[in-house]
Amino acid sequence: MFSIRSTSARKSGSANLPSNSDIPNYVALSEDYREVNLKDLIARTQVFLKKSDATYKSLLATEVQEVMGFPVEKFKRSDIGYFSSVPAYNNYFPPSS
Repeated sequence: MFSIRSTSARKSGSANLPSNSDIPNYVALSEDYREVNLKDLIARTQVFLKKSDATYKSLLATEVQEVMGFPVEKFKRSDIGYFSSVPAYNNYFPPSS
């Protein structure tokens, strides 16, 4: 592909940043640096979401009802902290004195 560091930066060792001539665009830089094809990753992610979304929603609804005591439709962003703390385990991890 292209070099992350420009030739002048490699010679001087003064910068790790590529020059504008080294980078076709930000997406290309990101793909090269992370060694990932973003279009392929997005496509694979969409397939995964389509396959797992119904199961996720069903499991989330069951867990929210069990942990929070109300339906998932009433679940708010502010409930995430408590829900994620797994309150069922509180008895096993009492607060330190």
